[in-house]
Amino acid sequence: MARGRGNVAETARRSDRWEEPPGRFSRRYRRWLRLATRVTEPAPPPSSTVQEKLLRCLWFEQYFDATSLRTEDGRRLRLYSPGYWSDRPGPDFLNAEFAFEDGPRQRGDVELHVLASSWNAHGHANDPAYDRVRLHVVLENDLGTPTVRQRDREVPQLALRIHLSGDLQEIIGSLDLEERPGWRAGRAGPCQDALEGAGSDETSVGRFLDAAGDERMLRKAEAFGEAVGRTSPDDVLYAALMDCMGYSANRDAFGRLSQAAPLSDLREWILPIGSLEERFAVAEACLFGAAGLLESHASSQRDGESMQRLRNLSSLWEGMRQGREASQRLSPDAWVLRGSRPANHPARRIAAMAAFLARHLPGGLHSGVTEVVERLGASERPHASRVLAAIGDMFEPPDDYWRFRACFGPPAFARPMRLVGPTRAAAVLVNAAIPLLLALSQGREHASKEATLHRIFCALPPASDNAVTRYMKARMFADERRARDTVRSERRQQGLIQLFRDFCGTDAGTCETCGFLAALEGRAR
Repeated sequence: MARGRGNVAETARRSDRWEEPPGRFSRRYRRWLRLATRVTEPAPPPSSTVQEKLLRCLWFEQYFDATSLRTEDGRRLRLYSPGYWSDRPGPDFLNAEFAFEDGPRQRGDVELHVLASSWNAHGHANDPAYDRVRLHVVLENDLGTPTVRQRDREVPQLALRIHLSGDLQEIIGSLDLEERPGWRAGRAGPCQDALEGAGSDETSVGRFLDAAGDERMLRKAEAFGEAVGRTSPDDVLYAALMDCMGYSANRDAFGRLSQAAPLSDLREWILPIGSLEERFAVAEACLFGAAGLLESHASSQRDGESMQRLRNLSSLWEGMRQGREASQRLSPDAWVLRGSRPANHPARRIAAMAAFLARHLPGGLHSGVTEVVERLGASERPHASRVLAAIGDMFEPPDDYWRFRACFGPPAFARPMRLVGPTRAAAVLVNAAIPLLLALSQGREHASKEATLHRIFCALPPASDNAVTRYMKARMFADERRARDTVRSERRQQGLIQLFRDFCGTDAGTCETCGFLAALEGRAR
């Protein structure tokens, strides 16, 4: 189909049709998709189906019992390295290291498929690009054969599902695809050709991304609403905030911490205490104790103030842990410390959560967030820096210890550092506060509350790019200037992520079914 200025210009002239009345999260994105692609329902969330990209994550991060691996021909597989994640055509992982039975270590490539039959369906059997493949990893072996054929030899297969370390859907739900390797750079897509053929048209493209960003918040709100139906708003918010504190490296550990230190226990221990300082100490003791990060023994790397703090927290924890099973506590090895910046050390994030609980648990966690957000959104044009600073204030401790430290040790910063800076405060708003409060907004006050949340969402500046937004910008825009001029808000960044999840990042989504490309070509009437 020819792509030219006329189609995009017509789309731009019609763009007001895709604008929601001011003060609302736009519902136009899914309607646009129906018109453009004849899709009657939004694409399912990534956790509802198993994609090959998800299977890559399971393999790369080893969500399986490595001690029990056996190939389909019955041989024990000893895995030393899963290999390097490849973005190029060919095998999924390069230079993996493993051994069969008691044989010598060997290096080779690894190809992954959800179903074993995809090996032949994708034409790998006669493709020389797969000559170094030494292992075919699948979720299910629907072929029923122990090997697949690669030209003149047999490639052993490993069916991964029976070896997984937990429930498949729970594992998938814990994965953060936006931080995974494999999508660090994208090639130009047909949408870039369409944009180039039409000339610079940031207005119409930006409006589409605004609608897609709103759609992402609406879908998050729907998921939060379902979660609230199973438990309480405070429990849902607590789990979401713990997830926000984890970044990519420690997301799993923070999720496990929220289970090891459930909100019910925290209420029992914190609510009877009157002063903020004492509540903070108890919250610290509980979270650090459950995290397995309280060590009272002496260390030359700890200063006197840190040693005294550890002794006090350990004493509190010993009193609280009576009757608790040891399995409820995390091992110190659960935390990924290598490579983290001092300001982002997980100990600082745990302390931030302790401060948040100490401040807001007595009045209700979601009530505290509601009060702050409604105050911030009262202005017609909320100032982004004040919004992010106020969210960060909710996580500030009542003393100065953590403002100068990365962990239990000597001061690491010459000047005080906030525990939750602007970037993490924006993540709290986008991934926890706004979708939860939107889900809870009902009745006659729904419109005004939605307007407040939407004003704050629209005020947020763009965050640093992650793997997905970099991929999408490279795919859609011919140069960095055009990407920067168009994607100038968090709302539009979220729109890029929504497009990725619906189309570019799915096995089912194709350029032929892409609503954005259809709009550019004039198919969205």
